[in-house]
Formats: sequence, C-alpha cells, structure tokens
Amino acid sequence: GITNTPDTTRAYDATTSKLLLKATNAGQPGFDITPVWPQTIVHGIRVYTSSDSISRDPTYFILSGWNDVNGEWQVIAEGALSLPSGRNSHTNPLGYITSSTPTQGDPNFYHKEVLFENTQLYSKYRVIFPGKERCVSQVELPGVLVQEGPAPGPSPTTTPAPVPPPTSAPVSAPVPDPTSAPTLNPTLAPLPDPTSAPTPAPSPAPTEAPVLSPPPSNTGPTGT
Repeated sequence: GITNTPDTTRAYDATTSKLLLKATNAGQPGFDITPVWPQTIVHGIRVYTSSDSISRDPTYFILSGWNDVNGEWQVIAEGALSLPSGRNSHTNPLGYITSSTPTQGDPNFYHKEVLFENTQLYSKYRVIFPGKERCVSQVELPGVLVQEGPAPGPSPTTTPAPVPPPTSAPVSAPVPDPTSAPTLNPTLAPLPDPTSAPTPAPSPAPTEAPVLSPPPSNTGPTGT
C-alpha cells in the first residue's frame, strides 16, 4: 500500500512544486496515477529533485501497473535511484514549468532517468519510494500511447488447401527412325517392243443388208 498525502498530483503536474511523501504504518510513500489516455506502455521513470534536503531524496523505486483485464497490480520495474545533488528550486507554490518529451527529460532541471524493458500496456500506475519520508518535485513515466481496439485473441489457424498429386505427363509415341523405314521395290510394268508392228485389231464381219422388195405397180384392170 501507499500513503496518500494531500495533493499528490504535484508529483505529475509538470512543475517543480515540492511534494513531500510520508510513510505510515499503513504503507510506504508513493502515489497512484491514471493517465488521460486509456492504454499506455511505460518503459522508464524520471524523478526530478525537490528544493528539500538530499536526505529526503528517494533511493529506490517500485513501479507497478494495473488494467481491467487482471484487476491486480503488477510490478513493472524496480531498482535503485541515484538523484543528482542539484536542487530544483521554486519561487512560488506552483514552481517552474517543466518541458519534456517521451524520449528526453527537461535538461533545464535536475533529474534522473531509468529505462527498462516493458511491452505490457496498463491503464493505471503506482509509484512507491520505500522509506520514511521522500521528497520530489516531479515524476515522469515516459512511454507510448496505445490505440484502443478489441482484446487480442488467439491467432486463427489456417488449414492449408490440399495439394493435388502431380499428374503424370503423357508419354509421346516414339517417332520412327527415318533411316530405318522399309524401302519399297516398285515393280515396273513391261514396256512394248518399239520394233514390233502393232497388230491391227480385227475388223468386224460385214453384215448383209436386207434386200427391199419393189413396191407393186398400179396396173390393175381399167373399167369401161
């Protein structure tokens, strides 16, 4: 657990306003934060020093994440912190405005950055600085914004279409060897002997024409 002191939003208000976190028997100094973007992936932590004494600087951090899927806090990273000795002062309750990016902290203010590997997205984060009293001016969690979408499911299994067995190509009929084709021996018809006289064809026998009888003469009796 953590001890929520008044106005813990000073830890992430983009200013050098001082935030003193105190531990009690109920937990350790720290705070929770819910980013405006629904889902994020954090891969680092930046801690800016306050105007307080070095003895109150955090020397260790524990960063946890929470999302609606598992409903439990999961430790993302933890480790030692060695903040610079320089102090970030402020001349008013709001402090100076810091200007940083996801890849670089504000070089105008003293801070320490720790990077780590993380691919899990979360919607809420919890930062704990173990100890009795810890004082910071600004805490940043560099990372990336994740576009909302449907919950990832199992990858669909695709069944490959059956591959038809290879079809044997038809075997072409052998081409006959042109040199081995049988040779035909044509039989020549005998030519006539040019010295022999042609034998005339026999003439048909004459046919006797019938003899026509002369018509009878008109020599009948004459009447008186």
